[in-house]
Amino acid sequence: MWQRILVPLDGSALAERALGAATMLAQRIAYTRPAFEPLVILFRAVDPSPWLDLAGEGARTQAMGEATRYLQEKAATIRSEGLTVETAVRLGSPAEELLEQVLARQVDMVIMSTHGRSGLARWALGSVAERVARSAPVPVLLLPAAAPATLTAGDTPGATTPPRLLVPLDRSATAEAALPPAIELASLLQAELRLLYVFVPKLEERSVEETQRTWEAGSRRVHQIERYLQRHAEAAQQAGITIRWGIGFGLPGAKIIMDAHTHQVQVIVMTTQGRGGLVRWRLGRVAEEVIQQGQLPVLLVPSEVAAVDQSREGRSPGTTTSAQEGDRLAEPDSEG
Repeated sequence: MWQRILVPLDGSALAERALGAATMLAQRIAYTRPAFEPLVILFRAVDPSPWLDLAGEGARTQAMGEATRYLQEKAATIRSEGLTVETAVRLGSPAEELLEQVLARQVDMVIMSTHGRSGLARWALGSVAERVARSAPVPVLLLPAAAPATLTAGDTPGATTPPRLLVPLDRSATAEAALPPAIELASLLQAELRLLYVFVPKLEERSVEETQRTWEAGSRRVHQIERYLQRHAEAAQQAGITIRWGIGFGLPGAKIIMDAHTHQVQVIVMTTQGRGGLVRWRLGRVAEEVIQQGQLPVLLVPSEVAAVDQSREGRSPGTTTSAQEGDRLAEPDSEG
């Protein structure tokens, strides 16, 4: 359960876009889980620049005071929505101080913008946001600049269709670790869940006979993937979630983005690191491509969370199952 949500701010309007998603999610938790009182934590790090050091103690005190007043102003707005809010200001490196707050305050989720200019430029993916997504032991919801400013629920007045979440899978235990957070988010938002498996093409040349064998093997693999996705669909349905699945063929990042927009997905949920097939999907490659080019919110489940989930199942990161061994069959030459 995501009871404690941290939102890092830096004074820019773009960073404040995360406030809408955090407020909405906290309201959904309070509404659907009456036994839990959600807490929104607003955080700002005052980066000790060389100029600030030269200006002396008075300038640092003034900067800390301004940051505190800024957070209190934002907190007052959220409190008016009936939510509990805390604020925290620290002097130091934004990424390091943010990660320290995650641990010290037992945060369950971080929600932050990923791209921007002005103050948020240093927090663009590739610096603070990437550092947090790689190192935080909790899920991180990243909101690209062009993504909607807030989330929507299936029971929102005027909603004609339920929102939809997308989970890319590759038959690795690490990828599957994104399923529990996705199911939890789908439950909170009364959303549908969509599973996607992407076949990655192989480019080596083959003879006619080799091509035929590859096609036959690939056809068998399609049936294996269909059964694999169906099993996970049935498991999610037990939680009362409407779930659908699909099989694509192509480059993972582009296919995930295309599928997300085709099916009007609200949030993509995926792990940041993996072994086996998912190693090509770790943050910095496909996940970064999805965030930067997909222009949709992405909930990243860190590798630490995946490792914990695997250990509870008696599996270690990188362990492949007998089914996964079958994945070494050649890829089919058309989309399933």
